[in-house]
Amino acid sequence: MPSASNAKNLNAPNNSRNAQLWLQSAGLSSAPLIAFRRAAGADGMPLARTPGMHSNDISGTWHNEHGSEITLEALPDGLLAGRFVTAIGFGKNESFPVTGFIAMNMVVFSASFGKYGSLTSWVGHIVADGEPRLETLWQMTVEIPRSKRADNMWKGIWSGSNEFRRGPAPRERRGSASPIPPLWTE
Repeated sequence: MPSASNAKNLNAPNNSRNAQLWLQSAGLSSAPLIAFRRAAGADGMPLARTPGMHSNDISGTWHNEHGSEITLEALPDGLLAGRFVTAIGFGKNESFPVTGFIAMNMVVFSASFGKYGSLTSWVGHIVADGEPRLETLWQMTVEIPRSKRADNMWKGIWSGSNEFRRGPAPRERRGSASPIPPLWTE
C-alpha cells in the first residue's frame, strides 16, 4: 500500500519540475501539467482555499461496485499515484500502476492494462456529502488487431461509470461482475 514515505517506489515525481521531466522521459507532453500549475497561480503556489474547494484528501484505498480496488496517494502539485487491482476481466486480482491529477473536487486517473491490450481513464468528482465517494465516468480503449481495424475502430473504445467508496471492497463484491469476453479471436 503506498504511503507518503514510499511514493517514490511508484516511480512518481515528487515536484513539478520532476513531473515535467518524468512526463518528457515517457514521451508525453508536459503541457497539461504546465496548464495545471498556471491554474494554481502564476507563481505556482496553490490558490487560497475558497468555499466549495475540496481538501484533496483522497489518499487511501477505495473500491467500486464490482469489487475492484484503487489505492491512491495525493502527491505535491495535485499529482496522484497509486495501484489499481481489478476484480473483473483479464488481469483479475493483478495490480496495475495508476497516475492522475486532482484539483479542487475534480479527479482524473489512468491505468495501463497494456499487457492485456487496454488502457482506461476515469474522470469525475469527489463527493463529500455523507460518505465520501468518487463519482466517475470511464473510457477504455482496447487494442484492435490490424486486420480488423478498417471497419471496427468504433469497437475499440468502451465507456461506463463507476462509483468508488472508501475502504477495501467487501468480500461479497469482489469479482461480482461477469468476466469481459475477448473482442477478437484470430
